[in-house]
Amino acid sequence: MSATSACITPSTETSTADVPLTGAASYHLMAWLPRGIVGPKMATFVADQDAQILEIDENRARLRIGRKSWLPWRASSEDFALELTISLNPRTICARSATHLVAEMKSLVRNVSPEALRRRFGQVVRSLRYCLLAQELEAA
Repeated sequence: MSATSACITPSTETSTADVPLTGAASYHLMAWLPRGIVGPKMATFVADQDAQILEIDENRARLRIGRKSWLPWRASSEDFALELTISLNPRTICARSATHLVAEMKSLVRNVSPEALRRRFGQVVRSLRYCLLAQELEAA
């Protein structure tokens, strides 16, 4: 059974396949963990990414990942700074013990190529999926 058939998410979500061109992207993940375990697993992700916690509450965490260079010629196209907001989606009804997460990323650096955005966002999402034992949900 696939992740999308085990859970029902309201269809108000929009597809974000082309969003990286704007410097922002949104990913829907299903962590096959109960909500109570997601927090400790997130601590591993924060440590692995050397992230700075900007804001945190029960259902949402906002992080800064990477370093922002003040000198434009020293900014790396592979490791530029970005802001990641991870929210729990309580509207999702799951048949199993799973947690629906929405990860929203935006670049904190200007003039990054769309390809560099896709690569960087992809790296962060892969790391998040690995730490949370999550699967990316397909866009409807």
